[in-house]
Amino acid sequence: MVIIVCEDERLYQQSIQEHIDRWAQASGHEGIQTRMFASGEDLLAQWDKGLNADILLMDIFFQDEMDGMAVAGQIRRRDEALPIVFVTNSEAYAKDGYALRAFRYLKKPLRYEDIALCLDVAWRQFSLSREGYLTVQDAGARFSIRHEDILYIEAQRHHTCILKRGADEPLKVRLCFKDLRKKLPEELFILCHRSYIVNIMHVRSIKKNELTISTGQVLPVSRSQADAVSEAFDSYYQKGGAFIRVDRV
Repeated sequence: MVIIVCEDERLYQQSIQEHIDRWAQASGHEGIQTRMFASGEDLLAQWDKGLNADILLMDIFFQDEMDGMAVAGQIRRRDEALPIVFVTNSEAYAKDGYALRAFRYLKKPLRYEDIALCLDVAWRQFSLSREGYLTVQDAGARFSIRHEDILYIEAQRHHTCILKRGADEPLKVRLCFKDLRKKLPEELFILCHRSYIVNIMHVRSIKKNELTISTGQVLPVSRSQADAVSEAFDSYYQKGGAFIRVDRV
């Protein structure tokens, strides 16, 4: 798992690194990589070269350059799913953080417990998204799709449609909707309507009778499934972040 920290104050850089090292040792997780940046512009330059992350801890205020919100906004346009944690002394940017679908908002001085919770959730999401594939066979062709790339599955009259991230058109297969559902992990995929299975990692907001996914598409939520969808969302995000919206009214 790759953790990126963008913080220009050396003292806070050291503090965050110590918390990450403590968490990695306590959790026993291997393969943890930390990339530290003191400048948002340097981070964006590396992002343009193909840098990716599994969680971003982003300071908001930098000296004499673009602020962290602007940097995060550019990264968010390129990565819809990245958990972004804002770290700052001020709550003045809370509304902007909501607009960027921030995962958490942590105030300085940072506590180990807060950092550990963010990393626990990021690790769980990292593990769930990369562990499995959906393999289907239809008309003599065999398809294997990473779980993290599936946005949702829709039952139609004669087909079941699988919409993948980045695809213009869904993959149509002549397979039973119920059988496909059995192939998918319940931690990630939830029946939100009798005709739709949604990947909870791509859900960005939930209302009483609909939800919105990372592409901006809106899917229906049936009354009978509303509680199950909200519970799955909460479970995946471990009660969610400061700006994740779940409207149960």
